[in-house]
Amino acid sequence: MKVLVVGVGSIGRRHIRNIKAINPKVEIAVLRAKTKDKDLGDIQKLVRFVFFDIKRSLQYNPDVVFITNPAPFHVKTALAFTKVNADIFMEKPLSTTMKDVDKLLAECRKRKLVLMMGFVLRFLEPLATLRSLVARGRVGRVLNIQARVGRYLPDWRPTTDYRKNVSARKGLGGGVVFELSHELDYVRWIAGEVAGVSAVINRVSDFEIDVEDVAEINLVFKNKAVGHVHLDMVDRAMNRS
Repeated sequence: MKVLVVGVGSIGRRHIRNIKAINPKVEIAVLRAKTKDKDLGDIQKLVRFVFFDIKRSLQYNPDVVFITNPAPFHVKTALAFTKVNADIFMEKPLSTTMKDVDKLLAECRKRKLVLMMGFVLRFLEPLATLRSLVARGRVGRVLNIQARVGRYLPDWRPTTDYRKNVSARKGLGGGVVFELSHELDYVRWIAGEVAGVSAVINRVSDFEIDVEDVAEINLVFKNKAVGHVHLDMVDRAMNRS
């Protein structure tokens, strides 16, 4: 099997290490867009090819593509690799706009490709158990659901300058709504589709960023349940509930 990883940031590197740990025989290549540096540091020995041009990486004809570049480029990148019938694992969020999202979904359906989002909290046993209990009616009808997460932005990637990271930059798809969207995914997974949304988002900290760092999101579900999701990048205690 041939795997291509697009983007070699912290999550891309983690995927490469995990893939090799699961199956050392998998051949891995990477596509780098920002730099022409072939030196991959601690993952150098795990990668066979390094590409700097998407055309060359398409010619590589990967079986699976891991898309870990900034969110504004996810859909465009994924569409390119559907043309070579590659299955796709995409880091969240899917996109920062709706442009070409329907086109990507249609292309994957037409070609019978796997398109999987990196919403890893669905694999946590407590959440999976709760979702199963709700789906089987063991806890009755869901009337209200609340979720919250808070993490201190400078602590996310402590070895780098937070101001230069994707999370802090609007042009790269940063901001608390996109970066901490796991909660938005799993409340839908548990309570069902959303029919109405209202929200307050703002930058309340003194961080040197051009994105929101707090979001208070109210939800009304199609089954008439109501919910609230709190997201922030200012909580030093790192809370999730």
